[in-house]
Amino acid sequence: MSARALHEEQEISSTEIARRRTFLNLGPDDEVHLAAIHAVIEDNLDNLIEELYRHLARFDELRPFLGDAESLARLKSSQRRYLLSLGRGADRVGYAESRLCIGRAHEAVGLAQKCGEED
Repeated sequence: MSARALHEEQEISSTEIARRRTFLNLGPDDEVHLAAIHAVIEDNLDNLIEELYRHLARFDELRPFLGDAESLARLKSSQRRYLLSLGRGADRVGYAESRLCIGRAHEAVGLAQKCGEED
């Protein structure tokens, strides 16, 4: 059995991405807004990441996922790449694949999508 890319497993093609973008009514103005958001993210990246992990560490159920200092540094590095890539190339299959990989990694370590929410 050959390994299939996650976007193939999920049946996400360039046609499907275009359909979803049309459904969400994403257009050229949204690209301008994304560029503005990226400027804010880039200007505040270190603070955003530090604040995010400080916040996550407040939750007992999330602390085990943060690991030791070395693991936390790797997570912060991954978060940095993630934030810098948000929305960039979102009309491409590779972008969808990278997002699916993030979800698969969270699933593999047992990180529930609704961690931190009350039942």
